Amino acid sequence: MIFKKNSEPEGINLLASILICYREISAIAYEPKDKTVKLTFVIEKSIDEKEFQELAEFLAESMNTYLTVSGFFGTRIDFNMETQGKHAFLHITRELETLTKGELTLIVTLLEDRFGEALIMGSDNAPDDEMLEIQEETLERILMSTRMMELRARLIGVREGDAVMVYDK
Repeated sequence: MIFKKNSEPEGINLLASILICYREISAIAYEPKDKTVKLTFVIEKSIDEKEFQELAEFLAESMNTYLTVSGFFGTRIDFNMETQGKHAFLHITRELETLTKGELTLIVTLLEDRFGEALIMGSDNAPDDEMLEIQEETLERILMSTRMMELRARLIGVREGDAVMVYDK
């Protein structure tokens, strides 16, 4: 991987690792101004406002319980939904500083349970077990290290076919 002089390899590796480990996340963006990440999930189902509000309340309660048990209090979490035809785009925005692999797993598991096959996942060419284990270890390490550093660049990670691409905005 080649980095531009002003790029932030830790931030790029973080977003890429999240997308590799969690194929259910279709895009992720980092905003340095408020130090947040926005996770985007695509659901092949039209979701009305009432269903979205119920989903947001359920996710917020589950995530806040997880965070409280993990020792993190007062973490801001925002939910937004866009619909285009028969697809819904769920955006979850939260502070990067307290994000954990366990919380990401919780979110993905809750959405899989709720939407099943309607939750669109990345390529069927998932990494083999050994590569996935390396990516999970990398993700855990980077999440811990981001608590001690300041990422200054706006980054966005997306899936393109079998590849994961991270751009410096």
